[in-house]
Amino acid sequence: MEHFVKAAEILQTGEYQVLEQAYFNWHGAYAPEEDLNLLFARYMQFGVLPHWAEKFAINVISDFNSQIVVNPGFYSLSSFSPRVACAKKIPTFSIT
Repeated sequence: MEHFVKAAEILQTGEYQVLEQAYFNWHGAYAPEEDLNLLFARYMQFGVLPHWAEKFAINVISDFNSQIVVNPGFYSLSSFSPRVACAKKIPTFSIT
């Protein structure tokens, strides 16, 4: 649990967002909101985290302690919602 709080401090975000990113990092997709709320409530009430969340937090701390520049964007934490970001346009060309 200490690792999780420290990781949130390093990433300058909340523990809920760190849990959300840890889920994404482990499962490859974002958690349904109900599942994430249940995991977070369990963490807040009992201090219990899934192993993948603890591992994610330890990796963040390890990167920080190794003096790697810890950028929240590296951990997919940003202030932009996927709905706000612009889709990249695929360049097109023609041979005439």
